[in-house]
Amino acid sequence: SPLMRPILAITYGMYDLRYIDLVFPAVMVELIALGICLACGFVVGLLFAPWGDRLSWPNPEMEGRGHVNGLYIGIAIAIPSGLAASSGIASNNAASL
Repeated sequence: SPLMRPILAITYGMYDLRYIDLVFPAVMVELIALGICLACGFVVGLLFAPWGDRLSWPNPEMEGRGHVNGLYIGIAIAIPSGLAASSGIASNNAASL
């Protein structure tokens, strides 16, 4: 994913203080990316809002993502996935991906 390198830069910068100068630019890139994601989601939501009733929105999948239990399941999947991806990138081992 395009945002994995800034995440790795933050991780390396926090872990090894010789690379602390990587942290601030990487955090800025992540914040800009978050802003772009939120803006795109807001615009797409506004564009599709008039057809919400006809599309039966929110559907059960959307509602399920809004519950706390869904957050716990997402975290349980995201943490091992992130560890595997960062391990694969850091060791140049594509087999772990």
